[in-house]
Parts: sequence; C-alpha cells; structure tokens
Amino acid sequence: SINSIFDFKISIQKSFIIMYAFFCLFSYIKMNVRGDSKTMNLLSATFDFIFIDQLEDPEFNYDLFCDLQGRLRGTAKYIGNEDKPEYCNFMMCTTNPTQNWVCTKLVRPLKTWQATGVVGDDLLKDETLYKKTGEVKPIIELIEGTTYDNADHLPPGFIERLENIYKGNRRRKYMLGEWDVGENLVYDMFSYQNNVIDHNLMVEHLEEMKEKYVPGWVEGFDYGVAKPSCYLLAFVDEYGCYNFVDGWYKAELSVREQAAMINDMREKFKQTRDRSLSHSPYRDAHPTGSPAYGPPWSCFRP
Repeated sequence: SINSIFDFKISIQKSFIIMYAFFCLFSYIKMNVRGDSKTMNLLSATFDFIFIDQLEDPEFNYDLFCDLQGRLRGTAKYIGNEDKPEYCNFMMCTTNPTQNWVCTKLVRPLKTWQATGVVGDDLLKDETLYKKTGEVKPIIELIEGTTYDNADHLPPGFIERLENIYKGNRRRKYMLGEWDVGENLVYDMFSYQNNVIDHNLMVEHLEEMKEKYVPGWVEGFDYGVAKPSCYLLAFVDEYGCYNFVDGWYKAELSVREQAAMINDMREKFKQTRDRSLSHSPYRDAHPTGSPAYGPPWSCFRP
C-alpha cells in the first residue's frame, strides 16, 4: 500500500484537492494524448503528488513524463518518518517490464549504476551534489516485484496456468519481472549490465590500448534498402575480446551513401588499411595485429 511504502499522511482537504487534480490531469491526457496532439499544455497546472498507472503505455512518452516533473510544485506538507523534502512533490508510477523509454531512460541507468557503479547520462540523480562532490544520490527509486509476490490477490490456478504456458524469456519478463530481457535474441544470456558500457568509456579503453598494442579490427554488415542496413565496428583487445565501439542501423540509403558512412566511421577511429576484410572476420581478427581492409565496397556482398 502507499502508506506502507512512503508512510505519509495528508489532511482530508489536501487529499480532496489532490484527487481532484488527478481527475483533471487524467481527463486532459485522455483528451489530448489519444488525439493528434503530441504534447500537453500544462504550463498553468500545479500538483503536489502524481500517480500514473502503467507508465509503459505507448500513448505516454518521455516528453510528457518530463513535462509533468515541471508541474510538481505544490505546497502540501509532507508528514512522515523518512528523510524526505519538506513538501510532497513526487511522482509514483506502476509499470511492467518493457524495452521502451521507461527502461532506457529510467530503469536501465539506475540498475546499471547499482550493478557496476557506472554513472550514465540518463541516471536521475541530484546533479548539484554530483557536480560539487562526485557523490551519486539517485532521485528515483525502483521497487520490483514478481507475479509470485502478488499470489494472494490472484485467483486459484492463475500462476500455475502461466507456468505451463510461459517459458524462457517470456517467463523471466512477465512472471519474474526482469527488465533486460530481449525479444527474439540468438544469445538469450545477453545482459545490458554485463555486456554494454558507456560509449565514452569504450573509446577511452581503445585509446589506452593503442598506447601499448595495435588492435585488430572487425566489421559486421547486413545490407538493406527498404529494410534497414546494419553496420557494426569492433576492435579486438589484448585479451582477444571483441569490443563493438560504433555502428549504425538505417533504412533507405543508397550503396554509395552507405559506403561513405562506413568510410567516415573507419576514418573516425583511424584504422589501418591494406587488405580486404574476409567474410569470416573471426578468422582474420587476432590479437597480434590489425586485419586491415580495402575500399568501403569490399564490405558489400550481392
């Protein structure tokens, strides 16, 4: 319950005002977001507390989420046992695991920091404190739960039925509430926390490695016109690990445009070139030298 999580009490008058604000806000969202409007005009709105159910709904986007943060400027006093600000001014949301902006902008940066200590650009934190002292104090809290945690409120046989139907990643996502579960992955052990780092850190790793070692380079390319083309660029470090440092995924590009983009990316990272990249990059890439390559069109296959 809300009381057990936040332990706060607000007077009857304030509660009535907040519930009326909820009604006005949700009515406005229903009228505007479901139509042609992509933004909400909330410049005159003021809220003490905002609650949103199913934040992952496709009709609610990150811009609207940010707009609402600017409306949390009410004066209702917070009364509770926790170390909270003098005024309420916070938002509570429920959501299911998803791969949209809720994951990439809110959940993933927080979980990555908790697991690795890496502070991403999207991590919601006390920016003033971070700039002055380097201390990371998140202003977002994630309370996770599984289907099993809600067993007392579900009809008999519901969980057993899902267990019979949901397997693999579907069970991890919809029953165990895991976030970084990709759809249709070839390697389902992939994890953003374990396999993805900040781009700037990857570039720093490359530059440090170049001081004592000539990296091997590997490219991956899947050609498309109407469907997007995919290009990946990776270097092989001294431990034989493949580090994907850059790439792109775009549709409706001509062969010349794609070749130019590949060339620009090669120039960006200053690779050596003296022979063509094989169709079997794992055979050519090795930690003792750089598998250089020929002109950009050598990547294209009919």
